[in-house]
Amino acid sequence: MTETQNIKLNKSVNSVWKNIWDKQARLNKVDKILKNQLFVKGYPVIKKYMPSGKFNFLEVGTGTGRYGVAFARDFPESMFVLTDILDESLAVAKNLADYSNVANTEFVKADIFNLPFQEGQFDIVFSDATIQHLEDYKRAFAAMVRVLKKGGVLIVSGNNYWNPHTLFKVIQGKNYEYGFEKSFKILVLRY
Repeated sequence: MTETQNIKLNKSVNSVWKNIWDKQARLNKVDKILKNQLFVKGYPVIKKYMPSGKFNFLEVGTGTGRYGVAFARDFPESMFVLTDILDESLAVAKNLADYSNVANTEFVKADIFNLPFQEGQFDIVFSDATIQHLEDYKRAFAAMVRVLKKGGVLIVSGNNYWNPHTLFKVIQGKNYEYGFEKSFKILVLRY
């Protein structure tokens, strides 16, 4: 893919998500973000990988901020940096932090491929359902590993190839809204 094609693809993907976050902000359903069933079921699974004690946490592609804000609420002695490429997303996440009375968070506009952090700065790097929106997911992994401390924890979730959502799309012959998204078989995401 040429650089021009890559820029057009990124703008297309960002445009779809900008509209989603704008709608979320207009609906002002902040209280419903933490009640989403994928989050309710996923949060305890991911939380078990969090260390005890104080740590530095980076979330890449925060979206609504539900994971980063909930972790910040449950680990008040730690520092949480939530990033996204879109201002609209960060606005939704900030509203959720305010709604949840969480103060140990920082919100940074950042592209996953150009994270503005030092090497080894974070004990935990987390990304939920962002990786499938990136054509060069291996480069994204490398960017996240760069800012992870040696011996740190990298937690990345993505669409499972065998999940009902992917199966539904295949059966219906439908594409995603912006025409690009991946579903991963488990061995593909090993880094």
